[in-house]
Amino acid sequence: MRIVVISDTHGNVDGASLILSTVAAVDLVVHLGDHIADIWALAADLPCPVMGVLGNEDRGEPGPFELVIPAAGIAMLAVHGHLFDLNPYLPKEDWDKRMDELVAAARRQNAAAVLFGHTHRPHLEERGGILLVNPGEIYPGGEYSSMAVLTVTGGDIAAEIHRFDRKFYREVLLKIPG
Repeated sequence: MRIVVISDTHGNVDGASLILSTVAAVDLVVHLGDHIADIWALAADLPCPVMGVLGNEDRGEPGPFELVIPAAGIAMLAVHGHLFDLNPYLPKEDWDKRMDELVAAARRQNAAAVLFGHTHRPHLEERGGILLVNPGEIYPGGEYSSMAVLTVTGGDIAAEIHRFDRKFYREVLLKIPG
């Protein structure tokens, strides 16, 4: 199963559409909040189902703040990140504490991974046997946009963060093999 994860689009539907068009054979697209309506606007043009969670800027939108996604025999927990008070400028000790809280939340849901947004910064790490994935942002006018591509097979997850510059040059920024 191939899953594309995006977050923090903040109204950049055109940018999100371009980035999503670069990935072939996608089984699911997940939006991790802050303008979740962007994924609903793109859903009709995508060849696969879409899911999403609400972010702190999705006031009045329908939907959950947390979602457990079944994927090829495993579960993944999707959250925006604001509920865990995530901030990329936290001191390392505080950041690590927040990551440990994400791991604990995943374990409570029997999830093998946590997909989170909110920080606008790509993050990919395995911690305590749980994969932590933040796809970054597709922020309008940002220097870089990014997305995560997950491949789930036989209970293993391979994850990559793809980064795009303003000229639409694509590179793999971070990678964890399954």
